[in-house]
Amino acid sequence: MRWVRYCAVVLLGILLLLPSRTEAASTVRVLTYNIHHCEGQDKKLDLERIARIITSSKADVVCLQEVDKELKRSNKLDVARVLAEQLDMTFRFGVNYRFAGGEYGTAILSRWPIVSTENHALPTPKKEEPRGCLEVVLDIDGQQVQVLCTHWGLTSEQRADHGKATVALVKEGPVIVAGDFNEGVDGEGVQALLKELSHSYGGDALPKTYPTPEARGLIDFIFYKGMMLTHEAQVLDTAESRVASDHFPVVAEFVLE
Repeated sequence: MRWVRYCAVVLLGILLLLPSRTEAASTVRVLTYNIHHCEGQDKKLDLERIARIITSSKADVVCLQEVDKELKRSNKLDVARVLAEQLDMTFRFGVNYRFAGGEYGTAILSRWPIVSTENHALPTPKKEEPRGCLEVVLDIDGQQVQVLCTHWGLTSEQRADHGKATVALVKEGPVIVAGDFNEGVDGEGVQALLKELSHSYGGDALPKTYPTPEARGLIDFIFYKGMMLTHEAQVLDTAESRVASDHFPVVAEFVLE
């Protein structure tokens, strides 16, 4: 009996040291979408259409590019705020370019609290459209996750610089970097990112994301580190997404261990 009791005590001690099986990992579903200031291929400004597409993705974190604020072409709306209200999310907007009395840039929407925000200017030659990288830190079930949303330039030289500048922002721990990179996996800027992070597409036959309705190139990515990819990135190709913007949205899912 003493031997049995001894074994029981030892076994109980081992079980107490093991991680709890009831402690579920946090799931993070991320969407990146260049929304073309919510003007579709049909030339209609339609924020509700963009909101429906985002809703259908079931994303928890949304990285948006080409977002207007108080510009005439988007009816002087604060687009990020309107979308966040429709989606019941918190948001941050990062202005990169001011013109025509309004602002233009990127936005991050989240179902989790946003702990901190900083918008970083990316190196851009004079007379070229200013580019940036919006950074937020999210509190996801007590764990801090860095999210970077960016929209790189149109020349290979700019994108090489933008890649270096974006890599310099990446911190230790769980990180998501998402956006419109204006180049594919072989680009110098994207290759700089791939030295520090992984992209979320699987297999050799990579999908296409731009332009709609029949995409010919892959330039929209979700990169990550410090978490596990559970559902590879998918291009959301639907009847609405084919007309809502000139880019397709991309969604991927991760877990924080």
